[in-house]
Amino acid sequence: MAYKFQLGTAYLEGATTYEDTVTAEGAVSGAAGSFDAITATALNVQAGGITNAGSIAGATTIDASGDLTVGTITMAEFSVAADGDTDIDGTLNVEGVPTFQAGAVFSGGITTANAIAGATSISGSGLLSATTFDLDGAADLGGKLTVVGVSDLDGGIDVNASKFTVSTAGAVVAESTISGSGQLAGKELIIDDGQHIGIASDTDLLELSSGELGINGKIVVSSVSELVVDPNGDRPFLVWNSSNNAFDYLSWATFVTGVVGSGLSAANGKISLAAAGTITAIGNQDRDLVEGTNYASASLSAARTYTLPAASSLDDGDVVRVKMAGGVSDTNYAKITCSVGAADNIDGETEIRLESPYAAVMLYKVADNTFRVL
Repeated sequence: MAYKFQLGTAYLEGATTYEDTVTAEGAVSGAAGSFDAITATALNVQAGGITNAGSIAGATTIDASGDLTVGTITMAEFSVAADGDTDIDGTLNVEGVPTFQAGAVFSGGITTANAIAGATSISGSGLLSATTFDLDGAADLGGKLTVVGVSDLDGGIDVNASKFTVSTAGAVVAESTISGSGQLAGKELIIDDGQHIGIASDTDLLELSSGELGINGKIVVSSVSELVVDPNGDRPFLVWNSSNNAFDYLSWATFVTGVVGSGLSAANGKISLAAAGTITAIGNQDRDLVEGTNYASASLSAARTYTLPAASSLDDGDVVRVKMAGGVSDTNYAKITCSVGAADNIDGETEIRLESPYAAVMLYKVADNTFRVL
């Protein structure tokens, strides 16, 4: 066996195989090399890289400009399995925008996050908590939605296929019962024809139909304001109309005109004593008498005829008064006669005469076709 020793730099051409350990005090360089194991203070590998290598142990850093391709990566708090599963026990700090092919986040969830944009769905078994929720589309909630504060919904509410809706204008429509312990307030309450309004013990106190409000109980007024009558006004008030069993509107003037009886008159919403208030001068001539007081404003120069109004034009109790002036005598008398063509009578007669100066008489209509002298 021959031995060769070389001092200084040695250049070996071709393949060289060393069966034992080779220790070099300086640098060992070559175009390519195959080692069962290598221990070095520094290893500078050029373009060919390291291939068919076993484990690299004890390296503090691996710095490369290309891809790092390995089967798995295992560290104390970080591991990457061959199928891509990554387990990070510490904090993942991402300065850019992360992209996840799967949408699930487990265990600790997402905390201290800014806006979550582009999510197609957010699901979970716990609490979804946020300062505000801004939903442009529909929200499908399988469980109960509890709102502690005031909810501002610009798009209205539609519950269970229009069983209960609130429009953007504020209209509320419900197909079933709306109940509560507080007040129900609003500008309008619209109920279908033929439906009822009531209380739990009497559900049909009010019955509604087109143009009618039926009251199936008593109306009790606990207190009322003082009635101020405006005789010249047309302010209506309610009166009971027995002909159709309903309340009707009636003005004060119409009411007064309808209730005045004999001896009364109504004008401009006021009632007057017609018999005492009407005074008519009849003069020295033939005249038709009227209800009220008829007085001779001049002495008679000849016999005169005064004709009563037809009894049919007067109410029972109406009175016709006649008061004569001077100049009345048995020749210059005042004849008071019933209306021509009427079947009226005065105490059974068709006429009476006044033959004394300043004579007076009162004739009361007491029945059909009948006057009585008082």
